[in-house]
Amino acid sequence: FGLPHDISIVKGAFCLGSFNKNTAGESLGTHGGLFPEEVVVGVSVLSTVVNRSSVFISCHGNGKANQSGEITITIDNCLNSVPLTSLCLYINEIPILQKGYANLETVPAYTKASYPIAIGNYPELPLDALNSSIPLTGQLHFYFADTDKGYATLDSKSAITIQQMYVSGFKKNIFSDW
Repeated sequence: FGLPHDISIVKGAFCLGSFNKNTAGESLGTHGGLFPEEVVVGVSVLSTVVNRSSVFISCHGNGKANQSGEITITIDNCLNSVPLTSLCLYINEIPILQKGYANLETVPAYTKASYPIAIGNYPELPLDALNSSIPLTGQLHFYFADTDKGYATLDSKSAITIQQMYVSGFKKNIFSDW
């Protein structure tokens, strides 16, 4: 209530008297007043709709073209009071992750976690690449505490850096039409 101290309300002098006993031995008396805390009634509001906060996901890596390596995925669940479960990651530019990667651990509530993911074969730079970085696009599908479905889109700054001596200019399967 924002009061500087506890208060009580006395209705008259008879309220300040001590407790007395009746002929049956029961204590009788009056109450001197109520503190604000004694009249507070709790209220709960129940709703069938649960609002969930956004989950943020980013991915970065550095590897040599056509060689094994790893990427690091960072999942930010700091704004939610429940864990993220049954995670499945989809990244369009990495062939092994295009169909989904489901070996990620549960992300606890109010947590930001990073996980390494092994990549069996880093992609080559595209023919029109201006630098050694490939931007990544994709999504993370998950459940909020095994109940509500959710997804997060990969951050626009997500990218992998490819170490590659040169780009040949020839596309694979150039003779497929012959």
